[in-house]
Amino acid sequence: MTNFKFQISNFKLNRRGMAALLTVIIVSASALVIAFSASMLGIGEMDMGYTAQKGQQSMSFTNGCVEESLRQLQLNSNWGGGTLSFGDDSCIIGVVADGNKRNLEVIGTTDNFTKKLQVLSVVDNGNVSVTSWQELEN
Repeated sequence: MTNFKFQISNFKLNRRGMAALLTVIIVSASALVIAFSASMLGIGEMDMGYTAQKGQQSMSFTNGCVEESLRQLQLNSNWGGGTLSFGDDSCIIGVVADGNKRNLEVIGTTDNFTKKLQVLSVVDNGNVSVTSWQELEN
């Protein structure tokens, strides 16, 4: 009879140990899921930051191309556009003339990031005045 009581009390002790082990496994799995989610969010934030930085670089380069285009129009009011390159960055400049009005469309590319700007200007005796400067959708 004592042997039977020992087996029952031993079984009760094992059930408490199993409950503790199961609790540890559940808490560990939850911590692993939380850590994985946090690392994925961090990677996503880094990717968004990289994309924003490259977009800003592309916009700065494209704005520089517009500035150069306006300078070229100031030097030669019949300038018809062209291509500019600086390192791996490049831009394509199109100029449409309508009397003394000029419609410039500039497409700048930096590391596969592209920005497109449209600038409306007026050229009068070597003076260039900008009437509109806007970003277009790619």
